[in-house]
Amino acid sequence: MTAIPDEFLGITWAYDKQEGFDAYLASKGVPWVIRKLILVSGHIIKFEKVGGSKWSMKEQDFQMSKRSTKYEFVLGEEFQGKGFDQAEHKILIAMDGNSLVESHQRIDKPDDPAEIYTYTIEDGRLLQAMKSGNASCKRYFKKKN
Repeated sequence: MTAIPDEFLGITWAYDKQEGFDAYLASKGVPWVIRKLILVSGHIIKFEKVGGSKWSMKEQDFQMSKRSTKYEFVLGEEFQGKGFDQAEHKILIAMDGNSLVESHQRIDKPDDPAEIYTYTIEDGRLLQAMKSGNASCKRYFKKKN
């Protein structure tokens, strides 16, 4: 598939709940206090069509650090950008069936396992399944009013 389905687009997806996110962050070496702040932080994701073959994805954290990332990309083409951890990553975003798959590999730690985020729409909510090595979790987002 060469396009992101309409059901993902133009919607501000607001964080709702998680399953196993604390353990996932712990496996990545995130300190306890920072993990607790992340878990209560407001977070949004938004996907949009930019034009031609370009798409954009914006993530923003509202409570903890007010950090945001915005990527403009062509599906299936690797690019370099800053991750939410502020490190430089090789990033690939592509469709796999009806799922949008985002892969990150830290440039300064090429031997670390890649982080894979798979986005699907389930029951009108955005599901973000995260995997890195043996660690995994799920985060759910609802449409923001």
